[in-house]
Amino acid sequence: MNSRDYEKILNAMPETGVYVIQEEDHSILYFNKRVQQVCPDIQRSRVCHEVWGGSCKNCPLLTIKSRQESRSISYNALFGGVVDIIATRTLWEDTIPAFVITVTPRIGSYTYRKLLRVDLEKDTYDVLKVDSDIWLTGKEGAHISAQLENLVKNGAIHSEDVVRFTEFIEPNALRNALLTGKKLLTCIYRRRCADGFRWHMMEIIPAFDYTSENQTAIFCVRDVHDMPWSGVESSRSNILNGIDSDIIRRELISDNHSFQMAPILKARYSMMSMVHLDSGQCERLDLTHVPQIQNTLVGDYDHYVALALADYIHPEDTDHYRRTLSLQHLREKATATKEYAEERCQYRMKGTPVRWIEQHVVYIRQGEAVTVNLLGQDITEKKQQEALRLQAMQDRAYIIGSLSSLFFSTYYIDLEHDTFRVVSQLSKIGDILGDEVNCTAALQVYANNFIHSEDREKYLQVMNIQNWLKHLRWWNPYVTVEYRTIPDNPGAGPEEYMRVRATAVLAQTGAGDLPKTVVYVAQNMTESQTQSAGKDAG
Repeated sequence: MNSRDYEKILNAMPETGVYVIQEEDHSILYFNKRVQQVCPDIQRSRVCHEVWGGSCKNCPLLTIKSRQESRSISYNALFGGVVDIIATRTLWEDTIPAFVITVTPRIGSYTYRKLLRVDLEKDTYDVLKVDSDIWLTGKEGAHISAQLENLVKNGAIHSEDVVRFTEFIEPNALRNALLTGKKLLTCIYRRRCADGFRWHMMEIIPAFDYTSENQTAIFCVRDVHDMPWSGVESSRSNILNGIDSDIIRRELISDNHSFQMAPILKARYSMMSMVHLDSGQCERLDLTHVPQIQNTLVGDYDHYVALALADYIHPEDTDHYRRTLSLQHLREKATATKEYAEERCQYRMKGTPVRWIEQHVVYIRQGEAVTVNLLGQDITEKKQQEALRLQAMQDRAYIIGSLSSLFFSTYYIDLEHDTFRVVSQLSKIGDILGDEVNCTAALQVYANNFIHSEDREKYLQVMNIQNWLKHLRWWNPYVTVEYRTIPDNPGAGPEEYMRVRATAVLAQTGAGDLPKTVVYVAQNMTESQTQSAGKDAG
């Protein structure tokens, strides 16, 4: 692949900035269109740090040393917020020692109020971003643990969140948690503001090469009080999945009689049941209404279970419901719980249309006793979406599987992202492509290594994403090209060349009937063409 081909690929990357700097003086040798878009004044020969300014304090080159690659997380407002930065060694034009730098915005990046680069071993920090509501009273390099403790001492953290927040920020606890390999630690808490308290979330992201010798992490703080839970399902799920145990264990079930439920959990669950294991008594609370003691239903848990099994649970799900939610099972699980445990039970209700319910069972040990809480929610819509996705995947698998039995190589290609997924291929092709997922690059690699030089240009004219986007439509569902492969034996004659027919078939269309996905197949035509030539000669 020549330099122009590479440049086309790099310029086609819509979000990622790519630039190359000389190792000796960090002068810029190359930059793609994305870098030019966010920094119109950039020029070749300018020194890197003159372009990006404050980003240097978290540059991956500071830690690359003699390694081939180094990574870091930073904040860059030009790229939209939190970014992943990767620096890789290379030889520019095969002679100049250089670094290739890629800057990629984090998927789902939020507007963070504060971003700090923290050395947990030294207990120091550098400020990457702060808003006007500054709680950092010391200079950069001061002890981060002292700054966080000041929030508690000054009454900035809600009294009901102090224990959870204090335990979360404890330095040894953070270090030990990140050394286990966790990629994200989160804590949600209420912070005092001008108009009262607002929900905030602190996220701690370890460095890519986080070890006991390099305990660097990024602290991110954002306001989640006004998160539009009903409209942003993915954001809601990401937050809830990260804080379920934290919220339930410390906030919601610390006082079984106050029923002061956090807004985030009320947005997810519709019913809460508290089971007293000794007596078998159950207190049920409807979370869709303002919680009040007088509206709580109190009764025998065994009776509730028996009634549900007899009148409400779908017959095919009764065994699963009984195994997970019976009082006997709750007691056995509670006995085995050392500190905290969770279980989930999904089941269908009787009747039509089908309605799915999920019970999230939370076990929390408090001394000798274990508190058991059931949080219920309707997951019918989620199950319907899963069923549709599964059916679509099965249908697609059947189609592609049928095609793959007819061809020696089959690929499923996403035109929007210029990527492909292998369905089947010759092993020697796979050895060359390796883990390549970029479709444009892979087609070029394949042509260079397997296609006869006289047929290569013809192949690439047909087999490229631009040509597919231009010509593939429902009324013109495929394009095809035939070519000769390079023989394994360099001295082989024309009669020994394998002849292949490659076809790109339209699989899915988007707006304006433009193609979105394509199935690429390759078929060995050598035998059929030989037989045809023999008939013509006869």
